[in-house]
Amino acid sequence: MDRRDIVIYAPSMKKICGNPWCRRPFDVTDTDLAFYEKVSPVFKGKIELIPPPTQCPECRDQRRLIFRNERHLYIHLPVGREKSFISYLSSGQPYTVFPQIKWWSDEWDALEYGMNVDFQQSFLRQFNVLLHQVPRMNLLIWQSEHCDFCNFVDFCNECYLTFGASNCDKVFYSNLTDSCRSCMELCGCKECELSYDSIDCVKCYNVIGSIRCKNSVDLRFCFDCKNCESCIGCFNLHNARYFIDNTACTKEEFNRRKEAMDLQQAQSYRTKKEYFLHTIRLNAIHRASNIISCEGCSGDNLTNARNSMDCYESNNLEDCRWTNFSMNCKDGFDVFGSSKKGVELTYEGMCVEGKNVVSGFYIAGHDNIYYSDFVVSCSNVFGCAGLKQKRYCILNKQYSKEEYEDLVPLIIAKMRSDGEWGEFFPPELSPFAYNETVALEYFPLTKEEVLSRGWRWRDEVDEVPKVDRIIPAAQLPDAIDAVSDDILHSAIECESSKRPFRIIKQELDFYRTMRLPVPRLHPDERHRRRMVLRNPRKLWKRECGKCGKGMETSYVPERPERVLCESCYLQEVY
Repeated sequence: MDRRDIVIYAPSMKKICGNPWCRRPFDVTDTDLAFYEKVSPVFKGKIELIPPPTQCPECRDQRRLIFRNERHLYIHLPVGREKSFISYLSSGQPYTVFPQIKWWSDEWDALEYGMNVDFQQSFLRQFNVLLHQVPRMNLLIWQSEHCDFCNFVDFCNECYLTFGASNCDKVFYSNLTDSCRSCMELCGCKECELSYDSIDCVKCYNVIGSIRCKNSVDLRFCFDCKNCESCIGCFNLHNARYFIDNTACTKEEFNRRKEAMDLQQAQSYRTKKEYFLHTIRLNAIHRASNIISCEGCSGDNLTNARNSMDCYESNNLEDCRWTNFSMNCKDGFDVFGSSKKGVELTYEGMCVEGKNVVSGFYIAGHDNIYYSDFVVSCSNVFGCAGLKQKRYCILNKQYSKEEYEDLVPLIIAKMRSDGEWGEFFPPELSPFAYNETVALEYFPLTKEEVLSRGWRWRDEVDEVPKVDRIIPAAQLPDAIDAVSDDILHSAIECESSKRPFRIIKQELDFYRTMRLPVPRLHPDERHRRRMVLRNPRKLWKRECGKCGKGMETSYVPERPERVLCESCYLQEVY
């Protein structure tokens, strides 16, 4: 590729984040300005320019994440005789919530909630009124079966407490998984089967307690192993078979040592995992960034991308920036979550698909969608919620094409004067408290800090489960063979948080099949510990641990791992 084809992000404007608790300086480049112009809508020949952002990239990311509740599920008690259902919106909030089958039905029409535009009020304030009136779907589940206790999943079957998953079957207690089968406790894994307690593994079978392994079979506690089979406690191996602690052994020796590990014992499993994490932290070679088949890109965990900067956990990107957990995205800035159908020319989007989307969340639409929430197969809508297959609507009111194109520029002018145009929705419009959302995972704050910013916090108390008894984790049998079916009628008290939790029959069957112990930690605590093992979505300057060359990496300089630049990593590992 000619170097001239690669976008250069050179600063052209210095700005200070507008949040008083941040005030971090950030750059706006010529490329950024060109994008804002490119994505700006045009009405009757006049472009409505989107201004440069007023907040730094980190604060913009945090603001979007405040609208994404993945893991907090509640029993929703509707008014009247309708049955209760699971929802990611808690009862008692001033929102109308419909179960999925009713939301998708023809029993109601979102146009019934249409509002006239009031130019004496803030447009986003009016939009917030609409949000409180239009029925919301209880869970974000698409074309999936038997996934009632999941959220943000599509094309899944028989999954349980799994979030942000696609095309998975019988996957439990996992997040950010794609095309996995019969697995538990995964994070960021793709095309894995019969695997457990693993992170960022791809195309693996029967892999346990491993991180960043690919195309491998029968691994136990391995890191960055590719095309490997039957390995225990190994790291940075390629095309290896029958290795223990990076040392070759015979098949007979491997099977004997594997049996001696006795991972069905809870204490044995814990000891082996702690030793593994300590070993890879100090002895393994760590790649500065996992950017595969990319050109002109920066970030981490990227594949098949071009000219995409500051992007993470994504694939098939082109000309993107600050785009995370997305796929098939072209010309997307400040996007979190795009579907396999892809997005194009999108700015400030949360869970979107379509073209020309500006400030939208949960958009499964066609094109030209602005400041809207959960609209499906719509075009040319502004400030709408819950619409399906509609065109030329504002605040859920139907207009002609001419009326729409006359009115929208007036709304934009009002929003511009109020400082709203070009900005994502303020946190006050989120139906969730801060600690219900993934914002808390990526931007941890205390309750006091959240409240001081004027955001909401929800004090949660676990309901006492209706079980025969609650068993302290320390009193569980150590070996899976000693666990009877009676545990299905009990709850376990987490040894760390003391929160009670239950296990289900399919889960117990999995432990027995895989010869694994019953967990001692609450699912939320297990999730938290997996997330801690993943690097943050941020880059630091650091010197290569071999050649000393400066590089950018998601490993903060103070961390003890041996981190190598791309060329040194390839020399050492391959």
